Amino acid sequence: MEELRKMDKYDVWEVVTRTKDMRILRAKWVFTRKIDGSTGLPSTFKARWVAKGFHQIEGVDFNEIFSSVAHKDSIRVFLALVNYLDLECDQVDIVAAFLNGELKEVIFMEPPEGSDIPAGSVLRLKKSLYGLKQSPRCFNVALDEYLKSEGFAPSQADPCLYTFNDGNDFMMLAVHVDDQLIASNNRSTLDAFKKRLNQRFECKDQGPVSYFLGINVVRDRETRKLSISQEHYLEGLLRKFDMDKSHGSRIALPTTFKPVPATDAEFEEARHLDYPQIVGSVMYAATISRPDLAYPAGVLARFIGKWSLSHYKAAKHLLRYIRGTTDLCLTFDAEAGKRIILGYADADWGGCLDTRRSTTGYLFKTFGGLVAWKSRRQPTVALSTAEAEIMASVDAAKQAVWLKRLLSDLNISLDGPVEIFNDNMGAIQLSQHPGSHDRTKHIDMRHLWLRERVADETVKMQYIPTNDNVADTLTKSLPIVKSEPFAVALGLRRVPLL
Repeated sequence: MEELRKMDKYDVWEVVTRTKDMRILRAKWVFTRKIDGSTGLPSTFKARWVAKGFHQIEGVDFNEIFSSVAHKDSIRVFLALVNYLDLECDQVDIVAAFLNGELKEVIFMEPPEGSDIPAGSVLRLKKSLYGLKQSPRCFNVALDEYLKSEGFAPSQADPCLYTFNDGNDFMMLAVHVDDQLIASNNRSTLDAFKKRLNQRFECKDQGPVSYFLGINVVRDRETRKLSISQEHYLEGLLRKFDMDKSHGSRIALPTTFKPVPATDAEFEEARHLDYPQIVGSVMYAATISRPDLAYPAGVLARFIGKWSLSHYKAAKHLLRYIRGTTDLCLTFDAEAGKRIILGYADADWGGCLDTRRSTTGYLFKTFGGLVAWKSRRQPTVALSTAEAEIMASVDAAKQAVWLKRLLSDLNISLDGPVEIFNDNMGAIQLSQHPGSHDRTKHIDMRHLWLRERVADETVKMQYIPTNDNVADTLTKSLPIVKSEPFAVALGLRRVPLL
C-alpha cells in the first residue's frame, strides 16, 4: 500500500518489542477524496494512517503544539501584490508534509492493519504523524528552518509570510501548512528555488496558481486583473442543503426578518434543523472572498446556539441569495489600483434589537483590490453615535497599523498616514482634537489611542458622505439600490471560471 511505503521512505518509525510499561497510542485508517479544482468534484481517493491524538496527555505525549498559518488577509495582500507587480506565482504542495517533522517526545503506537509487522511488536515514532497534536508544529519548525537557511525572512506581522531579496531578484512565499504560494519577479529564480525545495521536501509542483485552499484563482495578465472565487464551494454548499434548484434572491436577508432571540418553545420546535451547519458554511465564504455575506452571516451567527424557525427561514433565504450570486468573484485590478492603503469605517448605532449594541464594519483596499474587512457586533453598548463610530474607527485603525507593518515587511514602504473614511464628524473631531466632557469621558481610552495614531500620522481620519461609505454594507441590510452598487465598489464581479 502506498501509505505504508511512505512510512518506510520517510523513516517514520522503528519496530520495537512491546513491554508492559509502554504507553501505546492507537491509530486508524482514514479514507478521503481529493477535489478537482477545475470542476469542484471528487477526483482521487486517498488513504491515510492517522494517530488518535485525542488520547494524548499534555506533558507526557506532547508539549508545545502551536503552529501558525498565513492569515486570510495576508493571502489576499499577497495575491494583490502578485497582480499589481505582475509577478510569476506558482503553487507547491509538499507531499506527506507531517512526515518531515522531527519528533522530540517518545511515543509508541500500535502497528497499522494490513502491515507485516510481527505480533508482540509496536512502533516507536521517529517522525511526526498525522493525528498527533504536535505534528503541525514539528513540520512548521522544519519548514521554517529550511526557508531561513535559503535566505527567506519571515514577516513580523505574519510569520507565515516570507520574503527573499538578492540584488534584483525578489520572492514572496505564503505558507498554509503543506500548501505554499511562491511568487517572484524572475521565472528562473522561482524555478531554481522550487527545485531546491523539492530536494529537501518531496513536492508536487502544481504550476501557476489556479486553485489554492479551495479557492479558484483566475488571472488575466494582459489586462492585469486577478479574481478569487469560491463558486465550486458555494455550489457544493447549495447541493448539501438542497437549495441548488431554488430561485435566486437579490437581497441577503428577508425584509421582514427581525434578529431577536428564540424562546425555549421556539428552540424546541426548530432544534432538529441544520441551522448551525448552514451559518457556519456561509461564514467561511464570508471571510474569504464574499464581503457581501459578512453582515448577514454575522447576524445569523448570533443565534447559532439557540435558533427558531424564523432564523432558519432567514438562513434559507440567504442561501437563495447565494444561489443567484455564486459566480461573484473578488477582483483585483492593477490598472485601477493605487499604491496606498485606503480604509472605510462605519457603525450602526444600537442596531442589535436584543442587546442594543452597535455593529462595527470596516474594510481596506490596497493595490487595486479589497484585502481586509470585518463586520461584528460591538462588545459593549455605545451611548451615542459618536461613541459607536469611535469604536468602529479604532478597530479599523488597528487593522491599518497591521497592514502597514505587513507591507513594510514586504519591503513596500508607504509614505504618509493610512486614510480611513468615516461618515461621522463627531468621531473624526474626537480623533483629532483634545477635549473631554460628560458625554465622552467614558470612552477616553479608545479615542485617546486613536488620537495618538492620528497625531503620529499612522492614520488620518477623513469625512465621507454616508451614501458613499461602502463600509455601510457591513453594518446593516441595505436596499438593492445601494447594496448592488456597493458590491461593485467592493470589487465583486461576475467572472467565469476558466
